[in-house]
Amino acid sequence: MANYQGQNSLIALGRAVKNSEAMIRIGAIQGSAPYPAHQRWQIIAPLLNDDVLAVRAEAAGALAQYWRELNPLQKDQLKAPLQEYIDIQQYNADRGFGRTNLGNVYAAQDKPKLAIKEYQGAIAIEPYFENSYINLADLYRGQGDEASVDKTLALGIKNQPKSAAIHYSAALSKLRQGDKTTASQLLDKATQLEANNPQYWFVYGLAMETADVNVSLKAVDKAYQLSRNPEHLFSKCDLMLKHKHQGATQCLNQLSKLAPPEVIQQLKSRYQL
Repeated sequence: MANYQGQNSLIALGRAVKNSEAMIRIGAIQGSAPYPAHQRWQIIAPLLNDDVLAVRAEAAGALAQYWRELNPLQKDQLKAPLQEYIDIQQYNADRGFGRTNLGNVYAAQDKPKLAIKEYQGAIAIEPYFENSYINLADLYRGQGDEASVDKTLALGIKNQPKSAAIHYSAALSKLRQGDKTTASQLLDKATQLEANNPQYWFVYGLAMETADVNVSLKAVDKAYQLSRNPEHLFSKCDLMLKHKHQGATQCLNQLSKLAPPEVIQQLKSRYQL
């Protein structure tokens, strides 16, 4: 259900929350992941009082990431099941996922020192668990510490050289620092490691625009072919028009079947067509 948002999905998730099977209720928690905080709370908050420990703990762990957005009443409702979730992760503290989950809770609650300790502990215990590096790097990014971001992700690439996600995160760091050359190399590697990820291709395409517009166009087109996201097609048309590519008109015709007329007009006016 996470891949198919919409009214029908919301109805299905609402029914799944009330299902007699605990695994279906846990599935509802996972299926609600793409929805914004207020909607996700409405969908799975009833599971905070579930009779099954695994269900209410899973719901608490999922909702804890929105801690900053919750009101005092919601935080109070979350308190007991979240402590159960924390207890479970502490029991699993000899595994990377347990320490990383703890770090996620502390990061959401604005306890960076505790979060860093848990992420670093996860890396020490299980250096092949990629989420530990990515989440720790994201915490450092929030603190404006790009040097620590670089150091963390470099270690991640060393220990997990086949992780597309770590290469992608490292590329974003380099883009923030204005190093498009290194970023493009990292993004190229990410697309090789996970060739079916449209986001990697899309960002790679944007990063390559100034270096090689043909590579840029091919990458953005690949992103669209994988995702069928009209925004990716819009970017492809934009690049073609900007660089006076001969396929620009054909691209606009294709986009006109998916986008409102004003979007097409916006592109044309931008380049005075």
